[in-house]
Amino acid sequence: MKEHLIVLADADRVLLGQLRTLPGLLVGDQGGRVWLRGIPVTQANVADFLCLPATARYFLGDDNLIFLPGGLTPVAYLPKLRWEPIATYIVPEMPVAAYGGVLEDAFQVKLVVADVPQPIVALRCDLAQLQAWVDGAAEIRIAALRFAVAEDGKALVIGDPLPTIPGESFWECGGLLLPAGRKLEFAVLATAIRQQLDPAGDHLILFQANGGYERISQTQLIQATRSGIRQTRLPSTSP
Repeated sequence: MKEHLIVLADADRVLLGQLRTLPGLLVGDQGGRVWLRGIPVTQANVADFLCLPATARYFLGDDNLIFLPGGLTPVAYLPKLRWEPIATYIVPEMPVAAYGGVLEDAFQVKLVVADVPQPIVALRCDLAQLQAWVDGAAEIRIAALRFAVAEDGKALVIGDPLPTIPGESFWECGGLLLPAGRKLEFAVLATAIRQQLDPAGDHLILFQANGGYERISQTQLIQATRSGIRQTRLPSTSP
């Protein structure tokens, strides 16, 4: 026998979170049932799997035949499912990053037209466009990104290379995110501005072309995965 197979009711899929860090596990959906495979028969921590409230347990044999525990006669073939690594199938719930509000403050910054293009490090785009892009993107491209989502449906994406989709681009200057094509009137003030607006150093400070700024907590930026981006929902659209 090659490996264990476990079948869970759809309502119990949340229990897979405790196994998310185990390597080699694959998950497949089958219309209300969730299959888990990639569990070697000799797995040292097999007890982690035995405690799951499985609706069925099997062993996988040759030619994708499945057997009941202790059985010598196959009972079926392994279903042809879309198998996905558990680390991307089970994604921690994405917090909605409430970064959309521009803070009103007496602190004023003047941005002027930049004379030299700078490398782009951040993109603000529609969540729907990001989700459409991720469907066809390579895993290596997705893994290079972090993202946060605001209640207005805008996603802020950080990384290199960034998705090639429409949006507002930003570059980094002294710890500040400035709109592409704009720069501080006095660049030497960047560090002082950052210290005044974010003394703890735990936020991104994103400036708009009109000088308004937004503070985005670093904790609201999530490592991007294909499933994580697909499953992100806004409060108004959550089931």
